[in-house]
Amino acid sequence: MARKVDPEQQALRREELLKATYQVLLSKPSKDITLEDIALRAGVSKGVTVYYFKTKEEIFRACWTWVISRIGSRMKARAQAAPDPVQALAAVVDTVFVGSTELRDFYTIYVDFLSQGVRNPTFGQVNIEFYALCREVNQAIVTEGIRQGCFREVDLAEAAAFGRAVIDGMCLQMLFDPNPAAFETYRNHCLNALLAYLRPTPQIEGPPAASPRKDVTP
Repeated sequence: MARKVDPEQQALRREELLKATYQVLLSKPSKDITLEDIALRAGVSKGVTVYYFKTKEEIFRACWTWVISRIGSRMKARAQAAPDPVQALAAVVDTVFVGSTELRDFYTIYVDFLSQGVRNPTFGQVNIEFYALCREVNQAIVTEGIRQGCFREVDLAEAAAFGRAVIDGMCLQMLFDPNPAAFETYRNHCLNALLAYLRPTPQIEGPPAASPRKDVTP
């Protein structure tokens, strides 16, 4: 008689393997990792790992999809729950800058997988989908901000892409900054740069117009 498969148990085991993969990826480059490393970290046999993921590439891709889908969903939920567009933007930044260790861990793996995405279309597709979600969240915030008058009129596609560029740029700089206090600095730089780009330019009143000069010639 065939053994009955428990879908819930399978989903839990699969997630355990993905968590183990994430932890192993923090310890060494993906090119040096074996399925045995992942199995050892998860506390299972290599056979169990291969049952769920046939190849190293497959489990890496599943791990990366799992990680960024969780981040993307959390980012979207927090932005939608914010009371106004400015706080929604801050919520997006705070979702990324959740903590110094967490951010460094994520971007350590992110840089590794970005390089794979350039060379491997299947990894590249995961990154494409992640960026699309980020731009969707950013564009919704900017659209509402323009509607409420707290953001200036901008090209929505440009603003959405600009937002992600600023976040990634600040995070990558922080990744290589040895200063332990850099986390808050880059987080604040990130939010300030986004707000400076989006907020309306203040109208500065010029000096009063000079009165016409009277002709006092006798």
